Amino acid sequence: MAEEDSTLPRRQLGRLLRQYREEIGLTMAQAARLVEIGTTTLHRLERGTADKVRVRIVAHLCEIYERSAAEGAMLKHLAEQAAVKNWYQEYSDLLPDNFDNYVELESAARHLVSYQELVPGLLQTAAYAHNAKFRSGGVGNHTAATRRAAYEAATDYQAAR
Repeated sequence: MAEEDSTLPRRQLGRLLRQYREEIGLTMAQAARLVEIGTTTLHRLERGTADKVRVRIVAHLCEIYERSAAEGAMLKHLAEQAAVKNWYQEYSDLLPDNFDNYVELESAARHLVSYQELVPGLLQTAAYAHNAKFRSGGVGNHTAATRRAAYEAATDYQAAR
């Protein structure tokens, strides 16, 4: 695992290449023939499993798929990034198998959204839970919120016994 390149850019590149090929209605065999590569090579490229991603081939595919200059530049950048080693790869012997996928996705994230309770569970009262559910839109009306609170109280009582 330590010798592998980053798979995230390769997978993104492959997904986009497949999408663009399908948009113009070419089969994989037709596109491979136009670029003068094997169908298997194009298949690996589109799946993100190609050993080496050649920028020249990606640029040629962009021309065939009639992509704009900006899209072509983005795809070429992804092709260049496919061979770049990531910071965590030197620790790959410490990570479980396939855990590097999660680290790649986390390192590629642009922002993080975290949700937390306004009042910790131990301090919540039945009235608080009732109002929180009704106001959040989780329950349609006061009657439904009251019934839900009664159900939860009953199940909590049964669990405590």
